[in-house]
Amino acid sequence: EAMGADKVYLTRAQKVDGVPTVPSRWLMRFSACITASGIDNKLWFDEYDLVKWAEAIDNPSEFINISPPEPRPPLSARPRKMSATKVEMWRRDPYSVYARYILKLKKLDELDEEYNVADYGNLVHESLEEFVNAKNAFDDSALDKLTKIGQEKLSEMELEKSAELFWLNRFLNTINWIVAKEQQRHPKQINTEIEGAITLNVKAGDFELFAKADRVDELQDGTLSIIDYKTGTPPSNKEVIANYAPQLPIEAAIAMRGGFKGIKPSKVKEMLYWHLKGDKDGNKEQVVNKDKSPEELVESALKMVENLVNAFDDEAIPYHATPRADKSLKYSDYKHLARYKEWSSGDGGGDE
Repeated sequence: EAMGADKVYLTRAQKVDGVPTVPSRWLMRFSACITASGIDNKLWFDEYDLVKWAEAIDNPSEFINISPPEPRPPLSARPRKMSATKVEMWRRDPYSVYARYILKLKKLDELDEEYNVADYGNLVHESLEEFVNAKNAFDDSALDKLTKIGQEKLSEMELEKSAELFWLNRFLNTINWIVAKEQQRHPKQINTEIEGAITLNVKAGDFELFAKADRVDELQDGTLSIIDYKTGTPPSNKEVIANYAPQLPIEAAIAMRGGFKGIKPSKVKEMLYWHLKGDKDGNKEQVVNKDKSPEELVESALKMVENLVNAFDDEAIPYHATPRADKSLKYSDYKHLARYKEWSSGDGGGDE
């Protein structure tokens, strides 16, 4: 039926991956009929150079420069609160904040999505939270109790046996390290998954900073310790100082101002990342306030947030996608929406 059209082009690949191909029997029979009819010279048009046509696809006559998106929503649509964990997103990739909090777009889970490292992180967080909230002490029985909690949560996930054993081994390495660390610390009170907030007074009105901290420990000397569990790679201290990873300083600010329910305003003694990788020797503690005091880090982070809020309270300021390529988010659910590959390729940018 298609061959009845006024103009028909028939093509085939003479090679595939460098290997010569054999024409189909239908095409060989068709070619033989054309030759026998003496009309082959009327059907094969040498003036059409198909190779040049193919090459021309990658050599357009002109290039169109695509600009990054610059959405400028009204002030009434812009967020008036932000979590400590999302301030980093705002700083590194404002467009993601626009898509998530203004357009209200959220990535859907994949169908039949398999468990991943994020789920392992939830396993560790939830097991420690359950252990602490049950008023258990980190004594000689702690390992057995934590192991039982972890095994119960793993069984609920219905993993394949090999995956369950792999994750259980990582979990056991992690809790062994944590119990040993806790038996050295002896805090007066451990507060897990605790929520809190403070309000910043900025030019366009109040702005709320809130957080759900993994740990806020009340120490024996009356000071506080802010701890964040990281089963993935934690930010470097340089990133924290430069306010590209301000989560812990913001949580410390909330703690210092009495923003966490049930914890009175107190001095923060330390801010720590516990890198709970799960390898036998892969768990370690990272002291964030090693080069600058908690007070300095808090003051710097709050100043950055205030400047950020004041800037975006101006409707002329757009929500740019990755303003600085070298400081972009490692992972983003919105790069495809920002059509990142279209406009980043012209300036040497890449997908990551």
